[in-house]
Amino acid sequence: MLRTFLLSHDLEVGDALKRYLRVCRNSTLDCLDFKVPAHGAHLRPSDASTWVAARFQELHAAIAGINGEAAPRIGVNDTIVIVDAPTAVLYDLSDWNPLREQPPLNPLSVILSLLILALPEVQWAFIDTEFVTLCHLGFADGHLAGTSRSIGRLFDLHDSGYTTLFDPAGLREWIRQRIAQSSEESILVAAHIPLRKHLSASIDDEAAYGFFTAYAAYRFGYRSFLVVTASFFERLFRKPCSVSNDVHLLLEDVYLRFTDHRPRIHASDLLQRDAEYEGLTSAPYRVFITVGQKQGISESTWRSNQEYMRQRSSEGQLVRVVSKPLAGIFDVWNRSGLMRLLRLGSRRGFAPGFVWPPETPSAQTPTMPHSAPSRLRLLADTMISRVGGCLESSRSVSDAVRAALVSLDAAEYVGSLTPTTAFDALIWKHECEVQAECLFTGVQYNIDVDTRLAEVHREIEVIGQNLGKSRRRFSTLNAEASVVSRLAMRFRTFDQFDEDQACMTRLRSLYRHIWFNRRRSWAWIVYPARWYVDCLLDSMWMFAAVLILWLCVLAVGYAAAAHTIEWAGLWEGLNDALAAFVGVSPVHTDPNRATPLSIGVLNIAAAFLGFVHLGIFVSHVYSLMARK
Repeated sequence: MLRTFLLSHDLEVGDALKRYLRVCRNSTLDCLDFKVPAHGAHLRPSDASTWVAARFQELHAAIAGINGEAAPRIGVNDTIVIVDAPTAVLYDLSDWNPLREQPPLNPLSVILSLLILALPEVQWAFIDTEFVTLCHLGFADGHLAGTSRSIGRLFDLHDSGYTTLFDPAGLREWIRQRIAQSSEESILVAAHIPLRKHLSASIDDEAAYGFFTAYAAYRFGYRSFLVVTASFFERLFRKPCSVSNDVHLLLEDVYLRFTDHRPRIHASDLLQRDAEYEGLTSAPYRVFITVGQKQGISESTWRSNQEYMRQRSSEGQLVRVVSKPLAGIFDVWNRSGLMRLLRLGSRRGFAPGFVWPPETPSAQTPTMPHSAPSRLRLLADTMISRVGGCLESSRSVSDAVRAALVSLDAAEYVGSLTPTTAFDALIWKHECEVQAECLFTGVQYNIDVDTRLAEVHREIEVIGQNLGKSRRRFSTLNAEASVVSRLAMRFRTFDQFDEDQACMTRLRSLYRHIWFNRRRSWAWIVYPARWYVDCLLDSMWMFAAVLILWLCVLAVGYAAAAHTIEWAGLWEGLNDALAAFVGVSPVHTDPNRATPLSIGVLNIAAAFLGFVHLGIFVSHVYSLMARK
């Protein structure tokens, strides 16, 4: 159900807008007071900062629908907030920076910028149309509310599926740019915040696929339009196009049939689609995500699509085809080749100009000695507090994607400057992404977990650079173990057995290193044995290979000690090895005479190795079968 709010200092505007929405849109409106208190002009800077934080949290709770629960739902999936702010709030653009505290300062600008960043799911609209022009928003119609016509268009766009979750208009990006330029004593205090300079579009008639691929584009550095209706598709890409010239990447289904589809539109014929929607032809990167079936279209159309893709590739547009189902979020980038093509140095897969994780400054680069600015910490903590409730109650891909994006943004706002908050955001981000992958029926059973574990390790290593050297290694190991443990439990909840085992393999390695760091004085004596056991448990194939290796070694030993090093002797030695290793019983012993030293040593070794390896093997197989 659509929820609409008005932030205003003018009660008359609220009454007029209420009547209009009730009559024309059959919708209700909640008015939230948005003005500086009467004594605000006389507040000291410290008091003003306290008031900004308190008022931001009050308005955030009201819009997000937080009622004091320990883990509230996100609750703003379907929300429009119309802003009627005083002229001074909107037009002093330098105030649209949550970090600004120097007077003269309009605190309402700071509060509004914090709210926009903290509630990425909300569609923000402004009654003052000139302000939207000054912001250089890439899709202004989705944020204008100055006239009855623009308000009607605002609601029509919302009904057609327009969402600001992936910041397609660039409103959050506009605020981020101001934050990234903030400085104290000529030192940038938030240079870690990544900027998404390029735009993508995710086009699919299945909303779940659209959310999934749009989020994949966002996490790799693209702002993204989510297109799941024909009306919005036409609005963006039919000539005259609204934003198509700015789109750098297209993720689209081949066989489109939107719910509001018009029969005359040949959306599954790529040649006719591009002729009718010319905006699709200008993107330099184009990835088709399709089931690849021929049923439902003619043979000529299928062949025409293949030929047209080759033609577009020869003309310079990078065209790739990814077949459904997917193997998770990373699979879109890996199989499309974007992970390889979008590369800058060691950073792979990220959009041009997007830098994440933040680069570690060199020793010569001046940096701030303290953690992330207080308002960025407030922003991140506020966002993280909403994620848990949504994750536990999420029953759809879109719910999990929203929670993942909120966590992702929170992690980007604090970077690595506040390690504890950064670790929390990182845990929630990956857990929400795994939830989305497990809930999505368009993802195949085996999910790409190796790429995720490698990314977790890289990100934690970057965060750890801000920890003290004496405890850095220990802290990062514990943090990574916390993340991987949560992912293992999430996979276990959805019966993703192989992914759970991959996480457990990584956990064993992490726990071994943590144990060694805590008992360094004597642990080196036992470490090789523990490493050996962990290697056995990492893979059943490895375990079987090691068992065969030991049997071969013992067979050669018995052949040399009791037989001959020939085929017949080796065969007898193998039988001896099996009897001693598997049966844990000595061979070539006679109670009436002493056992030769070589045979005795081999018997003891075989019995010990058999007892240890077969015990581990049986218990490990039992645990695997019990969990399956």
